[in-house]
Amino acid sequence: PTRESAIDEIQQFIDTIFDQEETAIHICRKIYRFFGYHEINDGIQAGIITDLAQLFIASNYRIQPVLEAYFSSTEFYDGQAAGFTDDLYGSIIKSPIDLVIGHARQFELNLPDYLQSPDEFYEQTGYMLSKIEGMGLPYYEPFEVAGYPAYHQFPIYHRSWITTNYLTSRYAYVQQLNSGMMANSPLQILSPIAYSERFIDFDLAANAKNLVTEVCRHFLAVSRQVEFNNLESELSDERLNYFLSAFLTTFAIDENPEEAWTFRWTNGVDRETVSRQLQDLFNAIMQSPEYQLM
Repeated sequence: PTRESAIDEIQQFIDTIFDQEETAIHICRKIYRFFGYHEINDGIQAGIITDLAQLFIASNYRIQPVLEAYFSSTEFYDGQAAGFTDDLYGSIIKSPIDLVIGHARQFELNLPDYLQSPDEFYEQTGYMLSKIEGMGLPYYEPFEVAGYPAYHQFPIYHRSWITTNYLTSRYAYVQQLNSGMMANSPLQILSPIAYSERFIDFDLAANAKNLVTEVCRHFLAVSRQVEFNNLESELSDERLNYFLSAFLTTFAIDENPEEAWTFRWTNGVDRETVSRQLQDLFNAIMQSPEYQLM
């Protein structure tokens, strides 16, 4: 045996694997389960999975064209072209990385440059990784050789991210960051009031119900209309009123809570109460089951 003959044998072995059509189909199933949904029925198998597998083969087994095709497909956004009856949007539970990194990006966490300020960079990223591990995902150190159960373990798949301890850690993380109470946190992110002032229209935010629906659109996996007293709303009145109540009544005690909110917001008075009310709203929404979905 020589080095060249060993490399040639390995290449033949790889070619033998990839000459099987099932190889491309298997990899495309994994892509669909990771980004779409764990359940693959006959229609999905014969449709988007087969189409992606054929593209995978035609592009000489390059992943990028497959991902581009899937991310721009109807199936990725709407399920099928027929409508929303089989809509899978918002059906996967966020991994701890999706939760922590997604929150950091939405609230504009700016990490220090890792070359200019390596100590600060590793302090902040290390802090985030410790929180991610506390939610059940030790980064690059899965509990088993097959990887993280959420990506392969039948039948629960992504539901394995949710346990009593992990869910408590998720809720506590967003609540403490939103409230500015994360002990020893090196992360500098927007507060709920700063976020609202930057990203939500001022006049829209003056109406409590409009503000609630707008914050839901920003943070929840909703793909359709969100509105109070509308049977077509993707969030029910029960859920919207729960968020509204947490927003208006948890901290402030007003005879007419909605009018009081409008007065405080539009006149720029009692900023402490405004800040606390927005904290309550953001916490209620981001501690909800709906926020765990992507």
